[in-house]
Amino acid sequence: MTVRGHRQRRNVQAADNTGFDSAPSGRPRANYSVGRRPRSLSKMRRKEGGFSLIELLVVVAIVLIIAAVAVPNLLRSRMSANEASAVASMRTVLTSEIVYASMYTVGFSPNLLSLSDGGAVANCIPPALPSANAACLLDSNVASVRRMGTFSLMCRRTAAPRTAAFKLNADPANPGSGQRHFYTDETDVLRVNILVAASASDPAL
Repeated sequence: MTVRGHRQRRNVQAADNTGFDSAPSGRPRANYSVGRRPRSLSKMRRKEGGFSLIELLVVVAIVLIIAAVAVPNLLRSRMSANEASAVASMRTVLTSEIVYASMYTVGFSPNLLSLSDGGAVANCIPPALPSANAACLLDSNVASVRRMGTFSLMCRRTAAPRTAAFKLNADPANPGSGQRHFYTDETDVLRVNILVAASASDPAL
């Protein structure tokens, strides 16, 4: 082997030890082995795999906390709206009773149906005329015993044959509809009871 061959061999060994090509440019040569991926690519693929169990548990816990705070407030708001609707319906009935008593001079109506269509829609459609049995003063939805499944309205006469007085109660149709019970009569004063059906002895609203 010549002297030139020995020099070329030493240059190749030196390049193998330093990781640089023997070319004058000194550029690092590619040293990737077959079947091996770069470390940065492996990290990216691990991050794209999804959420860890701890992260999912944290998200679930946050959702449960928000639900525990929001759901009771939503239910209370719904019950308050139902109670306000029941009070508005009772005031409508009171106004209808006053108009009924002044129109037909027979006292107050014996029931809610007499303030409405008397149980038949045709009684309030022309050419039919209002009467003491179907005064057409009250909407049939309010006159029904259960109004939209939230509160039940019940009107009872207290004297006969001339109905000089009446009692009107509004009670929750189910525990989720509301918490308060309402009462009124010919005195035109709304009264409320939180525990049981309200009566004339309960405080005014």
